[in-house]
Amino acid sequence: ALKGDDESLKKALKGAEDEETVDALFWVAHTWGMVIQADLDDLEAIATRSTVEILMGHVRSLRPDIEYGLPVIFFGASQAMQGAGLGGDLEAAKADFEEAMAMNDGSFLLATFLYGRYYCVATNDAQCFKQAMERVLEGDPDGLPERRLVNTLAQQWAKTWMEIADEQLF
Repeated sequence: ALKGDDESLKKALKGAEDEETVDALFWVAHTWGMVIQADLDDLEAIATRSTVEILMGHVRSLRPDIEYGLPVIFFGASQAMQGAGLGGDLEAAKADFEEAMAMNDGSFLLATFLYGRYYCVATNDAQCFKQAMERVLEGDPDGLPERRLVNTLAQQWAKTWMEIADEQLF
């Protein structure tokens, strides 16, 4: 089904709702999405984006809170990265990020970092960007002890982005 058309994939996903299958679909979609993001010059990989979106959409419909809301964050980042000029929906992106940040009361710092990095940058809102990055920097990396590494990385990335914001973004 992954090699067929979008409709075939959607049909194949019907009934794929048990926890183990949803977990597997999440990790396939997440990893595949990261591969695409890692090389935005690879047009063949980018052409498979709809497959990733279908998989992640299926996961989101069943378990939006898996891995601290990463399916929701995925769609927020995707909409923001496209921007309005390429068919993205910035209001939907903002809503997605707000939903994801609320899931963990802001403890999953990666959600807030990506909100600043993608949504605030896409809207060219320097104040939004600064506030998001400051929330990440002031956040407790141990707020989710099992995600301390990701939270610490989000803080390091936020510091770097704050340092280059004036030169690169606004």
